[in-house]
Amino acid sequence: MFRDIVQSSPNGVVVFNNSGGVIFCNERAAKILAVDCKSILDRNIRELTPNLSITSEPTTEGKFYDSKRNILTTTSKTGNKKYYNIKLNHLPDTSSGTLNILTFIDVTEYVQALRTVEDQEKRWGLALQGSRIGVFESDLLTGAGFASKTWYDLLGISDIIDSDSDAEWHARVHPDDLEFVVSSDAQCIEGLSEKSEAVFRMKVQDGTWRWMKSILRVTERDEKGKAVHLLGTMTDITEEKRVEELKNDFVATVSHELRTPLAAAYGALGLLTKSVDEMSSEKINKLIGIAQRNTARLIQVVDELLDFQKLRTGHFSVEMEFLDMVDIVRQVTTDSEPFAHKFNISLTLEVPDLNVMVHADPLRLKQVLTNIISNAVKFSNPGGNVHISVLHGNYDCKVLVRDNGRGISKDFRKRMFEPFSQQADHLIRNKGGSGLGLAISKDLIELMSGKIDYKSEQNYETTFWITLPTVHAN
Repeated sequence: MFRDIVQSSPNGVVVFNNSGGVIFCNERAAKILAVDCKSILDRNIRELTPNLSITSEPTTEGKFYDSKRNILTTTSKTGNKKYYNIKLNHLPDTSSGTLNILTFIDVTEYVQALRTVEDQEKRWGLALQGSRIGVFESDLLTGAGFASKTWYDLLGISDIIDSDSDAEWHARVHPDDLEFVVSSDAQCIEGLSEKSEAVFRMKVQDGTWRWMKSILRVTERDEKGKAVHLLGTMTDITEEKRVEELKNDFVATVSHELRTPLAAAYGALGLLTKSVDEMSSEKINKLIGIAQRNTARLIQVVDELLDFQKLRTGHFSVEMEFLDMVDIVRQVTTDSEPFAHKFNISLTLEVPDLNVMVHADPLRLKQVLTNIISNAVKFSNPGGNVHISVLHGNYDCKVLVRDNGRGISKDFRKRMFEPFSQQADHLIRNKGGSGLGLAISKDLIELMSGKIDYKSEQNYETTFWITLPTVHAN
């Protein structure tokens, strides 16, 4: 019965005695060794597997990927290769001493899969090296870190034998950046965020500081949901930061240089308007009016550029105080009415008959609301209406501004809050503006712990809203 079971086994089985004489061979083993099953009997195992040691684990010339696995490679007449893992077991036998059982296990699919992975890893390694993207791994169970050669190249490290990338990273991150990056990574590890994305400085081998950007993800968690394995990428963005700083310096310099002469020109035009005789020609008054309006528009653009530059470089601060949102919205609506009348647009206001207290910067909150209302006015159809309302709940309040204009195209929506973005429509673009208003509004509202968003249905209506947390009087 045992012989029948072994004979039908999918694995090749050869049994030989201590002197190496084969005493049993199933058909599968004979096929693997390309011999006749009967002719193999009484032959010495060394004739069939010359590299086999009958006193220890078998060794073969061909080893693939894992040095602990012994792989026998066979090639058919058609050129197809098969791979077998060889295992040797010793079984005591009372009649003949010790029986040696040699098992051939087909691992062709395993080897082919490993080869595919190895080839893919080589290709990815070359691609990542060419793109200067360093890859790193962290084993949270052992505390060890591993990284690609490119990762070490970014730091100027050539000797990477027995190097721990986690230890190198902690030793090289700028002290002022370390706490922020560790906190961001911890949120990802605890499952509070999908990934950790951070920009920080690292000291490279020549002693200089370079700006790096890393993206970290958890690739494995234990049964309790705790992260055990991390995988990430790191790139050197020093040049990008340098270009960004040059751009910010340029914007700031140009804006400051423009602001002073524009303010002087605007003031001079105001004095000229007062001094011009009432009997002056209509043409002169018209030209002065045009000059005033365009100078005011240029001043607004310069102010927006300055605000935007300060917001994006982190040099902007808000002056927070407790205020009544209803009162602020009433003021902005009243101040916006002359502008709305120029476009033949009416404004309607709907607010609760109570105080809705928030913690915000009144000047900047008015700036955001004015921008949203003026946009709604400019993009409404003539004779239309812009409806402004305030809703309040237990924890926050919402200001909504709804217009019945052309709406926002689907293609433009994903760029709505990006700087210098304007809808590619000649009927829209001629409304004027720098394309910075909504980008600045978003940054300002978020600085005040609020949110801004919108919904739009083309050729029907668009509603923008801001949300701020409410506060309760003591």
